[in-house]
Amino acid sequence: MQVVTRFAPSPTGWLHLGSARTALFNYLYARKHSGTFFLRIEDTDLLRSTPEAVQQIFDALRWLRLDWDEPVVFQSKRQQRHKEVGQSLFEKGMAYWCHCSQDRLQALREIEKSQGRVIGYDRHCRDLNLSEEPGVSTLRLKAPLTGSVHLFDHLKGELSLKCDALDDMILLRSDGSPTYMLAVVVDDHDMKITHIIRGDDHLTNAFRQANLYHALGWNLPEMTHIPLIYGIDGAKLSKRHGAVDVQHYKSEGFLPEAVESVLLRLGWAHGNEEKISRTNALKWFDFSGLSPSPGRFDEEKLIDLNKFYICHYDLENLWNILEMKGDKIRGFKVLSELQKRAKTLIDLKEHLNLYVHEEIPKISCEMLRNILPKHCELLKNFADSFPENFGEVESFVKNFVEQKAIKLSEFGKSLRVMLLGKTSSVGLYHMLEVLGPLWIQKRIYSALKDRVECLSSLSYKADEE
Repeated sequence: MQVVTRFAPSPTGWLHLGSARTALFNYLYARKHSGTFFLRIEDTDLLRSTPEAVQQIFDALRWLRLDWDEPVVFQSKRQQRHKEVGQSLFEKGMAYWCHCSQDRLQALREIEKSQGRVIGYDRHCRDLNLSEEPGVSTLRLKAPLTGSVHLFDHLKGELSLKCDALDDMILLRSDGSPTYMLAVVVDDHDMKITHIIRGDDHLTNAFRQANLYHALGWNLPEMTHIPLIYGIDGAKLSKRHGAVDVQHYKSEGFLPEAVESVLLRLGWAHGNEEKISRTNALKWFDFSGLSPSPGRFDEEKLIDLNKFYICHYDLENLWNILEMKGDKIRGFKVLSELQKRAKTLIDLKEHLNLYVHEEIPKISCEMLRNILPKHCELLKNFADSFPENFGEVESFVKNFVEQKAIKLSEFGKSLRVMLLGKTSSVGLYHMLEVLGPLWIQKRIYSALKDRVECLSSLSYKADEE
C-alpha cells in the first residue's frame, strides 16, 4: 500500500506552530515511506477564508522546506461532489431531511444544558420521511442508535465510543452547502488518503467521521491523534506565550532548521537527540516515537537551537541567506566570528552590516555620553597613529595603552562604542584589523563630533529646567 498523507489547514489566519507540527509529521511519514504528501486548503468558510491567508500557508510551508505533491486541492471547488455524496446517502436511506427551525434547535440546546445532558440533536425528524425543502431543510446522517463506534489510533491504541454519545450530524446545510464533516470525509476518500495525523482535538470528530465512512461503505484511513502543544507553564499554547505563528519566527531571524527541530520534539522523540537533521528525521520518524503527553514549547530552547544552526552554516550560504550587500571580502573576515555570537539572523546581519558598509554607524547619545572624558583626546590620537600594517595592530594597541597609562579594558570599551556603537563585538584586535585605518579614523572623528553635540544638547536642556 502506498502511503498518502495530507495537511489540510483552514485559510482563516496565520499558520500557527501546532498546524506546522501537523504538517511536518505528515510530511515526514509520507516521505519516509516514499509516499505522497498532499496539501488541501479547507476554504469552505468563505466569510473567513482569504487569499492572503492561503498565500501565507504556501509561504510558511515552503520556508519550512515542506514541499507538497501537486496539485493543491481547494475544498471550496469540490462542493458539487460533496453534495452528490450527501444526496446518495439520502437515496440509500442513510440520511434524512430535517425541517427543524433554528428556534427549536436553540430551545432544545437550552433544555439539555439546564439538565446537564450532552447537547445534541434529538432526532425529531429522523423517521418522518420528509422531502428536501430548499432554504429550510438540512440533511442529517442516520447514525447508529446502539452499539459502539470503534477506532484504532496509532498512539492511543484501540478506542471506542458508545453510539448514544453521537447525534445525527448535519451533512448539508439549508443553503445546500456541505459541512466540514462531510467535505473532509469525501475529500480524504477521493484523494486516497491512507494515514491521517492530526491534533487530538479532532478525536471526537474521528468517531463522527467513522460513522460516515461506514454509511458510505468506504475504508477508514489509519489515524493518529497527537496531543496539543502547551507553553512552558503547562497551559495550552496561546498568544500570551508570545508568538505562535510560523511567519513571526521567520521575520525574527530564526532558521527553518531550528524551528523544525523544536517542532519535531513537541510530542515525538528519538532517544535523547535534540538536534535532528532532516536526513535523520526522515530515517527515524515513526509512530513508536510519539508521546501521549503534550509537548511544551520553550522559546529559549528555540533560541539555543537557532544559535547552533547559525554556527554550522558555511559562510557562503550564510551570506546569501542574509541577503548581504557590501564588501564581501571584509565581511568574510569577521563573519566566522560573528556567527558564533549571534542568536538570530537579524542579530547577525545587524552586526555584520557594521563591517561591510561604509556608512558611519548611528550611535545613541546615551552611549556617547558614557565615554570617559579622558579618552576623547586619546581616541583622536589613536585614530591618527593607527598602523597601516595589520600585523602590527596588537602590539600597537598594547604599547598605546601602556604609554598613556590607561586600562586596556576601559579603552577597548570606548573604542567599540566609537567604532560600532556597541559595547561588545568580535575580539578587539580582530575588529580593528577588519575595519582598517581609514574607517577607524572616520568613525572616531564622527563619533567625537556627535558626542559634543549630545553633551551640548544635555546642557541646553539642563539650563532650560
